[in-house]
Amino acid sequence: MLVNASLPLENGNASNLDPADLTASKAKNKLSPRLGVGFPVSEKTLFHANYGKFFQQPNLQDLYTSYRYLEYKVRIGGYYYAFGNPNLEPETTTAYEVGITHASSSKVRVDATAYYKDVQNLVQVQNQPSSPANFASYRNSDFGTIKGIDLNVQLMETMGVSGNVSYSLSFANGTGSISDSQRNIAWTVEEAPKQTAPLSFDQRHKLSLNVDYRTTAGMGPKVAGFRPLEKLDLNLLFNAASGFPYTPIVTQNEVTLAAISNSPTGPINSRYGPWTYRVDGKLTRSFNAGGMGLDAFVWALNLFDTVSELNVYQSSGSAYTTGWLATEEGRKWAQDFGAAGTAAFKLKERNPNNFGIPRMVRFGLKTSF
Repeated sequence: MLVNASLPLENGNASNLDPADLTASKAKNKLSPRLGVGFPVSEKTLFHANYGKFFQQPNLQDLYTSYRYLEYKVRIGGYYYAFGNPNLEPETTTAYEVGITHASSSKVRVDATAYYKDVQNLVQVQNQPSSPANFASYRNSDFGTIKGIDLNVQLMETMGVSGNVSYSLSFANGTGSISDSQRNIAWTVEEAPKQTAPLSFDQRHKLSLNVDYRTTAGMGPKVAGFRPLEKLDLNLLFNAASGFPYTPIVTQNEVTLAAISNSPTGPINSRYGPWTYRVDGKLTRSFNAGGMGLDAFVWALNLFDTVSELNVYQSSGSAYTTGWLATEEGRKWAQDFGAAGTAAFKLKERNPNNFGIPRMVRFGLKTSF
């Protein structure tokens, strides 16, 4: 049976967890209405609008805990491992969307959509006063807003060429990005923030360009009875995106210390990482063999081997270095550990998780029958 883990041990024996200290959790029933309308403004223009209320179950790890672990945490307190609350409400999103689609010709279509999402009942860890010790559990205390605009231009196939270009501008703000964003506040029993800040997944700009070129049977010169340029499909995909936000901190050793206490130098998520760029390419050649269709392809991910900084160190804003070795403390450390220690530290700084994939080339054969 699910229980409400937030009650203090006041109904039974204060030194043990017993049924008198617990209360049954409640089932949650929600109605999720959706409404969408679309109508033509002219022969080439279509207007659409959508409204919806959506619900999402919280993460299971934020919902459940065992009796034994609950009793243990209530006795000793502690913040590193908050336990679940089975009475959490579903996270609620109210979404609004309006858009317009316009066909400027029989080959070109333009779409523009604006949206706004109001997100309530987001889960966040909180300190719970209790006897004999405070403990941390989860509550529906966070909220956020997501708004933006999506633009898309699509080119239908013309002389073998088709493609589309899309751009997104979005803003994601709230009081917490994940359920453990405020674990330090829960530990120090401080006031939770009420002012919103950019969320960790706030990516302002995204640009995508896709171009595809196809040749038909019989195209191209014949070489030794074979037409190498027929039934080809060349696809190029270009993606560019702005960086994710981070909170700047005092320059410190973010690499080798097991645990550090960050000292912010600016507001939460007030700086952004660098832009990232990537080009993928895929070349496919179709064949017929024994009544079956065969597609041989070569697929290059990150065709130009572009280095993308996906994650950065908060003290430097760079994926390559923390900047700590340039501080007085860092220089002293480097002097104590010598060239070998410095080289090992710099190698440790080059965390592969901070970067996107290098160039990867895949070969394959696909069949259909």
